[in-house]
Amino acid sequence: MAMMGNNLEGNKMEKALIVNTQYLENYDLDGGNYWKFKGGKEYVISFAVTHEIYEENAYGEGEHSYYECPEISEATILALLNQYGSAGSGGYQEFVKSWETTDLPFALTENEKKWVDDEEAFDLFKAKRWTWKELENKVKEAA
Repeated sequence: MAMMGNNLEGNKMEKALIVNTQYLENYDLDGGNYWKFKGGKEYVISFAVTHEIYEENAYGEGEHSYYECPEISEATILALLNQYGSAGSGGYQEFVKSWETTDLPFALTENEKKWVDDEEAFDLFKAKRWTWKELENKVKEAA
């Protein structure tokens, strides 16, 4: 099984947002509203994070702490996925149902964890994996 590695240098690392979506389909073909839930997808959207330092007591002993600074916010990634899911037709929508942040290369969805030892099943159930820039480009293409 091939997994994305953490190949960034220095104080950078990669994180991922594991996102579950829900499909809705409109069964009223005359333009009304009769929506039904219809499955969903799993996505793994990667983004870079830098570890930054800040001084807690710059005029004293010089104690410092670290914090993570993502190149993009989780909210932006989720908004892009919602835009991508709504770019289809008036009779179909996909929206974010749940998400969690994790480190790469360990970003496996629940389905992937279930089928990790069965390569054929894993390939069938694997999540769509994009960088956040690839997702942004897909939204632009769909518009």
